[in-house]
Order: sequence, then C-alpha cells, then structure tokens
Amino acid sequence: MALAKVDQAWVKVDQAWVKAYQARVKAYQAWVKADQAWVKADQARVKAYQARVKAYQACLPQLKKLHKKECGCGYDFERQTIFSKENGLEK
Repeated sequence: MALAKVDQAWVKVDQAWVKAYQARVKAYQAWVKADQAWVKADQARVKAYQARVKAYQACLPQLKKLHKKECGCGYDFERQTIFSKENGLEK
C-alpha cells in the first residue's frame, strides 16, 4: 500500500516535469516565431535601403552636374567635403 502511494507520488512529479517541459517548449517556439518575424522585418528594411541606395546612385551623376553648374559652393561629392577659403580646403 505505501509503495503504491510512493509510486503515485512519483508519477505526479513526473507529470509535473512533463508539463513544465511542454511549457518551455511552447515558450521557445513562440520565441523562435517572434525572432523569425524580426528577421523578416530586417530583411525588408535592408531591401528598402538597397533600393534607396540604388536610386541615389542612379541620380548621382545628374546631381553632380547640376550642383557643379548651379551652386558653386565647392561641395565635392566624392570626398563629401566643402572646399572653401574658410576651412582652408580651397580647390
């Protein structure tokens, strides 16, 4: 009789461990799913950024010509610096 009660107690302990483990697995799966969503969002951001870079690069030659022709401030697109008397970087 006492041995049967001890066995039942161990069964209950084992069942509690199984429940806890299942809860951990479920939480981990949710975390993986959330992480995958973050990865997808990051990939979308990278794709959008690459599109912006591509668009900028396509416009850059025109911007350079227009800037050189119209502005005269001395901005150098390649070096990304302003050449002026004030900063001692005269061209």
